[in-house]
Amino acid sequence: MSANPNASPTVGPDANLPWYRGLTKYHGFILMVCWMAWFFDTMDQQLFVLARAPAILSSLGSIDSPFRYAAFTVAAVFVIGLLVLPFAPETKGKPLPE
Repeated sequence: MSANPNASPTVGPDANLPWYRGLTKYHGFILMVCWMAWFFDTMDQQLFVLARAPAILSSLGSIDSPFRYAAFTVAAVFVIGLLVLPFAPETKGKPLPE
C-alpha cells in the first residue's frame, strides 16, 4: 500500500475550518484526563509545601529535643565530610568519579 502523492492534506471535507473543529469527543476526553493528571499533581505538590513547615516544627520540638540534637549532629558530620574530602589522600589530585 502506498500513499497517494496527489492527496490533499485536509482533515475533513472543508479545509477552511479552524483546527479545533476537527477534534472529536475522544480528543476532548484525552485532554481532560491529561489536564486532571496535571492539576492533581500540582495540587499535591502545593499541599506538601503547605504541610512541610508545621510538620518539621512539630518534629523538632523544643530546643533541647534529642531529635534536634541528632539531626544537627548528622548534618554537621555531612558538611564536615564534604569540606574535608578534597584534602583526603585518596582523592587529592584525582578527578571525581563519573
